[in-house]
Amino acid sequence: TSNITKLNSSNYEAWRKAITAVLVTLSLWAHVLGTAARLENYFRPRGFGTRLVLRRRFFKLRMLPTETMVAWIARVDEYVGRLRGIGAVVPDDDIMVVLIEGLPKEYDGVITALDTVPDNMLTLGYIQHRLVNEFARTNGE
Repeated sequence: TSNITKLNSSNYEAWRKAITAVLVTLSLWAHVLGTAARLENYFRPRGFGTRLVLRRRFFKLRMLPTETMVAWIARVDEYVGRLRGIGAVVPDDDIMVVLIEGLPKEYDGVITALDTVPDNMLTLGYIQHRLVNEFARTNGE
C-alpha cells in the first residue's frame, strides 16, 4: 500500500482503483463497502463541469496504434462506466459512434459495410463483434 497516493480532491478515480485492488487482494473489500460509498460521495466529482469534461474526452477517444480491438472496446467501456458513475446518461448510440469514429483509416471498409446493416440488427454488441472479427482477420489472429 505504500505506492498508493494519498486520497485528495483531485485523484479519487486513480486512488479508488488502486485501493480497491489492494483490498480485494487482501479479502477486505466486503468490510469497507459502507466506508467506500461515503468516500465516493465525498470525493468523486459529479457536477455538470465534470460530466462535460468526461463527455468531451469520451467523444475524442481514438484507438491507439498499439491497441488491440478488445483493448479499444474496453477503454471505451471504461469511459462509459466513469460517465455513468457520475450520473451521466450514455446511450448505446453514443458508444457506437465513439467506437466507430475512433477507428483508424484501415477500418473504413468495415464502417462502410455497417451502413448496409438493417437498423434493427445494428446494436452495440453487433458492432463490437464485427470490429473484433475484423481485427482478428486483419491481424492474422
